[in-house]
Amino acid sequence: MNKTRISTLAAGLLAALACHAQDEPQGPPPGAPPQPPPLLEALDSDGDKTISATEIEAAPESIRTLDADGDGTVRKEELRPKPPEGAPDPEREERKKGRPLKHPVPPVMAALDKNRDGALSGTEIDAAAGALLKLDKDGDGALTGEELRPPGKREPRADQEDGGEGGPPGPPPGGRGRPPGPPGQGGLPPRGR
Repeated sequence: MNKTRISTLAAGLLAALACHAQDEPQGPPPGAPPQPPPLLEALDSDGDKTISATEIEAAPESIRTLDADGDGTVRKEELRPKPPEGAPDPEREERKKGRPLKHPVPPVMAALDKNRDGALSGTEIDAAAGALLKLDKDGDGALTGEELRPPGKREPRADQEDGGEGGPPGPPPGGRGRPPGPPGQGGLPPRGR
């Protein structure tokens, strides 16, 4: 092959790769924080990750902004984050296969959705302020990140370098989950007689 033909082939390949890359869903950049669910985004109107007393009081009006079709009910589809432009919707793909995705119900949704149908009816929306106040564990009239977090998910402790979950430390290095025993016994407890 001559150099001209190789150069033409390489240019064509690069152009095809560039076109293919433009067709790929872009999504958020790697390492970007996840988008908050639309419900929390609507309730936390100032974006400070706390639902203040004023925001709780305004909850019914804030939730109604999610009612895209104006039918008075905020349906499951209206509560889900929108996938990035051109990206496949994983829930739709799983439903096509007959396997709907199971997600834990966030505390806010559990408090608001009294009949557990995954949508918010007009009656549930009207009662939103009172339902949200039931999540206020410290009684300060606002909902903090800790009160909005699903059970079992905690903030990393400030003294943890790796940012992992809090809780008891893992096994000691090389100790197979047992604390080291007296010297000369290889870290194993003495055998019973």
